[in-house]
Amino acid sequence: MKKKINVSVVCATHKGASKLKNLILSIYNNKIWPKEIVICGTSNSDLKYIKPRIISMLSIKFFKSSQKSQIYQRSIAINKSKSDYILQIDDDVTVQPNFFLKIKKYTKNKKIIDKKIIS
Repeated sequence: MKKKINVSVVCATHKGASKLKNLILSIYNNKIWPKEIVICGTSNSDLKYIKPRIISMLSIKFFKSSQKSQIYQRSIAINKSKSDYILQIDDDVTVQPNFFLKIKKYTKNKKIIDKKIIS
């Protein structure tokens, strides 16, 4: 298993199954992973293209939203996160190699006053 940093990735999605697959695979292919990925979507099928093994390894948590609102969905995901840092990413984004290594360097030796939002 890869090293994880104390960062939660939060994502809102609506009908984003194919987009989420690309995002999750780009995170999976990094050398360092976030502590968790919290996704709030409007359909239980939003994770249908992601293998259960990857869901488990990346600690992906999914919450179903009754509203199709990015702000509402992001709020749910942020409130469900368990890390000191929160990184909000849209469902159609792919992260570059070594992305979380750069985030690790940024968060290293930072004093936590309250949850920080990095976006």
